[in-house]
Amino acid sequence: MKFTTSFSYKPTRDIISLIIGLIWKIIFVVVMNAFFLTMVEEMSDVPGIATIAQWGNFFIIALTVSFFVGDLVNIYSQTHTRLIINSNEIVYKTGWLNKSVTTIPAYKIRSCTKRSGWLQRLCGSMNISVTTAGDSDEIYFYNIANGDEAYRLISELAKKECTYY
Repeated sequence: MKFTTSFSYKPTRDIISLIIGLIWKIIFVVVMNAFFLTMVEEMSDVPGIATIAQWGNFFIIALTVSFFVGDLVNIYSQTHTRLIINSNEIVYKTGWLNKSVTTIPAYKIRSCTKRSGWLQRLCGSMNISVTTAGDSDEIYFYNIANGDEAYRLISELAKKECTYY
């Protein structure tokens, strides 16, 4: 029986997490801004305190923006991830700037585990880990769309190729 099925990364969960994180970052910036404004008001007689407060605000905002941009780049890079399940192997392709391909022969697959949090269940994705007979313990596939189907196919490969009983 020959088949090839391709699964992709689903960014919905990460986008929701990004939005929640952005809300927390905005709250943090507002609180720090209030702190620096209070510091300026209480220590107005100290020369240069307003400049220190302005630089503190600038630093906090720049740090927050850089974290947000880093999260966006991470999500974008994950959209170039593919999990391809063939009748005799699993191929995991990832990368945007640096591309990598991992091939797992079916006879090396020992077991498969699926995990999903409440946000992943809401978004229709899940994490899948594959235990192999190789040197590394497990290989992880994060936020795979249609994860139940991928889990079923990988489990069938493991059962079909199981030769150690």
